[in-house]
Amino acid sequence: MKQLIGLLSVAMLAIVVTAAAPAEPTTTEWTSIDQLAEKLKKEPRPVIVEMYANWCGWCKKMDKTTFADPEVVSLLNESVYVVKINGETTDKFTFLGKETSGRDMVKALGIQGYPTFILVDNDQDRLEIVSGYKTSPQLKRIITKLAKK
Repeated sequence: MKQLIGLLSVAMLAIVVTAAAPAEPTTTEWTSIDQLAEKLKKEPRPVIVEMYANWCGWCKKMDKTTFADPEVVSLLNESVYVVKINGETTDKFTFLGKETSGRDMVKALGIQGYPTFILVDNDQDRLEIVSGYKTSPQLKRIITKLAKK
């Protein structure tokens, strides 16, 4: 009987501790291009723009793996604003004070494949363009480096 009570006590404690622990963010908080300027005014942060296409298999794989990794999600949500822009759209929007479209950005920046990431620092200066699928460790290094600038 004592063993049963002890076992139940341990189980209840585990449930209470688990329920009380703060939940890790489970999804990347994507910022819409329309919200970006306002968010940057309120709280300046570096920006990572993922240029993608609906048909891009590597983009979809990153959504399911890299952008779902809890460590990547935490780093992204705490350190930067992350935005997705469809590189094939002709819909106009404002990015860093200029009217453009996804297609215009692809052409102006010489983007030749997806996914491609545009890294922007706190001063809203474009720092770098990084192309290709990124694993969790690769993207964590990129985020950490960008957040330090």
